[in-house]
Amino acid sequence: MKGIIIFVGCFVFCSTALAREPKAALCRDAAVEGATAIFNLNNKTRSKIIVSVELLEMDHSENGREIWDVSFKKYDLTSNPYRITLSIEGCIITGFSMPFGS
Repeated sequence: MKGIIIFVGCFVFCSTALAREPKAALCRDAAVEGATAIFNLNNKTRSKIIVSVELLEMDHSENGREIWDVSFKKYDLTSNPYRITLSIEGCIITGFSMPFGS
């Protein structure tokens, strides 16, 4: 009887723990596209660049937002990050700041 209770308890615990999915970032692609367009216009480049992305803030409540830092690497030089703020409703860019310095 103890074995059955332990088995059922473990089954219930495991099924609820595995059923929950962590909230995923919704607007990563839109942040990368927006920052890449700004970077290409600002630097008049069309050559290959390497993109690195970091999620700074994620708020998925009503009228929530995501804030991303997007950096570019070209010819072994890494840019300061472009900070992109997006509304989670439609992944619309609501603000951005360009890097200053080298």
